[in-house]
Amino acid sequence: MSVAYWEEFLRTWDEERSHILALLPSDRIELAFFKEMRVASAYVEPAPVERIQRAEDRLGHELPLDLKTFYEVSNGWPFIGMSNLAVVGVDQLSTIPSEPRDYIRDIDEHFSIENESFISVRCRPAALLLSNISNFGFCVANPTHTNSWEYACVEFGARSDRYGCFLDFMKSARWYCLHYLRGHLE
Repeated sequence: MSVAYWEEFLRTWDEERSHILALLPSDRIELAFFKEMRVASAYVEPAPVERIQRAEDRLGHELPLDLKTFYEVSNGWPFIGMSNLAVVGVDQLSTIPSEPRDYIRDIDEHFSIENESFISVRCRPAALLLSNISNFGFCVANPTHTNSWEYACVEFGARSDRYGCFLDFMKSARWYCLHYLRGHLE
């Protein structure tokens, strides 16, 4: 995806978010989630190429091209879906530590249904943690067996959808975010 496409995508998401928040009744604005979303702009300055390169050097591999292009437009994004998760800046990218991997395995064993993995993301050693880890879950970029990447928002207690590109992941996050906000207009 091109830089221009990402710029337009993020700009329109931010405008829609601002518009909906401006229409929310005042009693709803006091909810913590909406307070966090009431920023003037969600847009974050682009990550300089040097910082992206430093992150790749630190992680030991190149970032997926679609994720790298995103960081060339915005060095993170403050909200994803309904889970109070945020895409971290390129300097905060890390691989999945062993503790969340163990936590996922424990959840997976508890919630699996008929041998089908409840959390359908197997975090491989090179998996990238794209967000904070919250009580709701976390976002991950996971390398696949075919040398491509898949993206997921692993929400504890819910099925995790997987996406073949970061843009599709962000389109889903945008839909959930705006749908959630619109639901509070009534």
